[in-house]
Amino acid sequence: CDNLSKKQIHHISVSKEGGHCIGIGANDWCFVWGEASYIGVLGLGTNTSATTPFLVRSLRREKVKQTACSAFHSLCITENMVIYAWGSKQLTLLGVDTNEPTPLQFLNGKGLKCLSACNTHSLAWNPNAIEIYSFGMPGPWLGYDDGDNGGGSTRFGVMKFDSSIMGNDGFSITFADCSSQYSLVILNTGYVGACGINEHGRMGVGKKIQSSAKVIWNRNLQNIVLCSGGSFHAGFVDTEGAVYTCGVGADFRTGHGDKETRWEPQRVESLKNIQVCQIEAVDSRTFVITPQGNLIMVGKEPVSGRTHSGPFLYEYLNAYRMYDICGAQDFCVAIGIRAKEPIPKPKVDNVSVDAMNPNVQVDNMNRLIGDVIGNYHQLGTEQKFEVDSVYSTFIKMKKTTPDNSVKPMIYGKGGQGVPAPPPNAPPMGNIAWGGPGGGQMGGGGGGPPPNVVYGGGGGGQQQQYGGSQMNMQNM
Repeated sequence: CDNLSKKQIHHISVSKEGGHCIGIGANDWCFVWGEASYIGVLGLGTNTSATTPFLVRSLRREKVKQTACSAFHSLCITENMVIYAWGSKQLTLLGVDTNEPTPLQFLNGKGLKCLSACNTHSLAWNPNAIEIYSFGMPGPWLGYDDGDNGGGSTRFGVMKFDSSIMGNDGFSITFADCSSQYSLVILNTGYVGACGINEHGRMGVGKKIQSSAKVIWNRNLQNIVLCSGGSFHAGFVDTEGAVYTCGVGADFRTGHGDKETRWEPQRVESLKNIQVCQIEAVDSRTFVITPQGNLIMVGKEPVSGRTHSGPFLYEYLNAYRMYDICGAQDFCVAIGIRAKEPIPKPKVDNVSVDAMNPNVQVDNMNRLIGDVIGNYHQLGTEQKFEVDSVYSTFIKMKKTTPDNSVKPMIYGKGGQGVPAPPPNAPPMGNIAWGGPGGGQMGGGGGGPPPNVVYGGGGGGQQQQYGGSQMNMQNM
């Protein structure tokens, strides 16, 4: 979108279950656009329900560094680590619904730098510390483990981990994400914890756990640096760029080539020859980005209705190096920088199925773009153009009835002024843990943190590890 590129938007948050976006652009200003699912969620000081990219004026004197949003509320962190919120009082805990950014005094002064938000709660943390604050609607997704499996009324606090983790300065939360009614956290040792309601296996902790207010550490995931939680499935990326998914398989959203529900994370074999450095699990699809900047998707397209049972490469974006992708139910926003030359293409089949003709498989990118232009764009609906061919930097058009007086249309402008991609995820650290006689752990090796319950197989046994007890519960 040229409108976004002119504002030099370099960071975007999308409400996965809503219709609006928040972006950080030139001068670290905060911009908002889209349709509001809840009054005041746009933060413009009015009850407007939709807007094109517009500056959040009450923050124009602030340098915004991080944003997050849901369908009902929005959050941001400034350069001075002040957290602002607006939208539903049920999620901001401000006492009243607000339509403009308001400081969250109960979070400020804690040095928090990162945010995640969803329709039931939010997470805030510093990647150099072990404390992660959760707040919003009460439930097991907040991870308080107060003995009633999240059934209490507590709405703000620090997620509770085992004392061997909380009491060790070597541990920290490097990444976290949340979706409605569950949370995912990643330690700097590469292990993944989850709490909340394990609907259709989206937490990846096995079939026998329906919900847990206690953070469960997953034995089947190691060296994880990124995660993304969708409504009914989740995705993970490790230090080698391998992708793992779990949860509902409908519409092929997990990338395993079938529609089976997976209760424990499983590596996506269709992506085994493709390194991945970014992932976004949203609604009925999963996006990944390669280190070269290729954007790939599995699952169902919301607009065209096409279903991709395997990796599908967006070839027409090969003029750009994509470095971030955010998705909502009905749309997605990708950020990239213009490449000096077309970026290398990974080897994928690009097979998709048309929702209107499910028995016919299509591997022609021209058809995919042609359907959108033919059915929605004025070039197709009014001037009767169709796609002739797709090149790395432009799309060649032709009329249904050849017209030699019409020159081919060239697409692909925009994207200038976007900063370079952020650096790679941090490597696994060397962590010392345990009591007297505790061992060293490097690169995420060894086992999960001591004295914790985790998902996956294994019998109900207890084992001495690093001077602490590690409880292994059968899932």
